[in-house]
Amino acid sequence: MNVAGEKYKKDSIQSEIFREFGVEINGEEVEIKENIDENIEKLKRKIEGLYPINPLALSQYEEKQAELDKIEAERSDLISSKKDIEETIEEIDTKATREFEETILSIKEDFKSIYRKLSPGGAADIRLPSTNILESDIEILVRPKGKRLKSMELFSTGEKTLAAIALLLAIMRKRQSPIYIMDEIDAPLDENNIERFNDILREFSESSQILIVTHNRATMEHSDFIYGITMEENGVSTALSIDVNKI
Repeated sequence: MNVAGEKYKKDSIQSEIFREFGVEINGEEVEIKENIDENIEKLKRKIEGLYPINPLALSQYEEKQAELDKIEAERSDLISSKKDIEETIEEIDTKATREFEETILSIKEDFKSIYRKLSPGGAADIRLPSTNILESDIEILVRPKGKRLKSMELFSTGEKTLAAIALLLAIMRKRQSPIYIMDEIDAPLDENNIERFNDILREFSESSQILIVTHNRATMEHSDFIYGITMEENGVSTALSIDVNKI
């Protein structure tokens, strides 16, 4: 074996590696193979395949990485906010469902009671056909004396008016106000219903003032004060007030 020749070949390979790759090999055992020149050429071709190299690639990578980190942080914030909103909505829905159910039940009991007073021998009910209370329809059911219980919409105008008045008064009792204004609410009622209606208004007047616009004589007779407009002279209107209790 030609030692000098092999050493020269080794030194040549080390110089070639340092020149091509900038790597210095010192004090290491380098095994010289017959096909090392072929392997070096393959490595050269692979390295050349990486060109052209963008000298700004590292800074661009860091810039894009910073943008990605920012986007991921924003995404995390959005996910957290979405969760908070969903929890808030669920809490509101739970509270609204509970309060709505309590309100409906309270109005329902007053509606039944008032309707029985307006329509002796009759019955009324409020139902929520859907289990999802917040999205459910509200069914108003009434049964005048001698008839079967069915939707309020299926009765005559007078019967519907009676049920509507009972429902209105039930809501008024749930959400009391210092004053109520009613316009011709008693117009469709017959004489018997008018009397019962005014009896209920008398109960409400113990805690609230009731102002009712009416042309019904019976309603006027049940009032404490009557205010009206008269025209004693042609084209001249005069406001009148009457204290019924002093007549």
